[in-house]
Amino acid sequence: MSININALPQEVLDKLPPKLLEAYNDFNSGITYDEKVKVITGKLNSMITEIALLDPDKDNESIQQLIRNIITLGNNLFQLQNDIRKNNDGISDKKEIIDDLIAIEKNLNSVLKQKMQLLKEESNVSAELVNDYTIMYDVQYMQNCALVLSIIVILFVNNYVYPATNT
Repeated sequence: MSININALPQEVLDKLPPKLLEAYNDFNSGITYDEKVKVITGKLNSMITEIALLDPDKDNESIQQLIRNIITLGNNLFQLQNDIRKNNDGISDKKEIIDDLIAIEKNLNSVLKQKMQLLKEESNVSAELVNDYTIMYDVQYMQNCALVLSIIVILFVNNYVYPATNT
């Protein structure tokens, strides 16, 4: 699976670590060895065709030239092998850098998750407190209403039982 990092939005790219971007750009701008292998394979195929057409008794100088060309191809293959090893070593180093960056981001993510959990817990606690105070307010409101009604009833009963006398 290939990821085109350039397709990401600019705000995401700005947040990526510079080492990660550098490793990605180095990896994508790497040399393709397929081209070199195809060139060497083409040369080898043409040499094999020439060898098949040569007469060993008559074409001694052509055979010597083909041997030199084969040695040159062997050297090119050896150089290509070394280049591939160097590239693999570079990729391994970049992979280690990316692994380190991933580990750092995982640690940061776990810390952020813990902070988020604390915030959720605080939010839940504050919601519970608000709910408790709402219940307490409702109870106090009912008590106050009952007190006012009881005062009105007592005043009414008091006026009924002890009517006001004019003296």
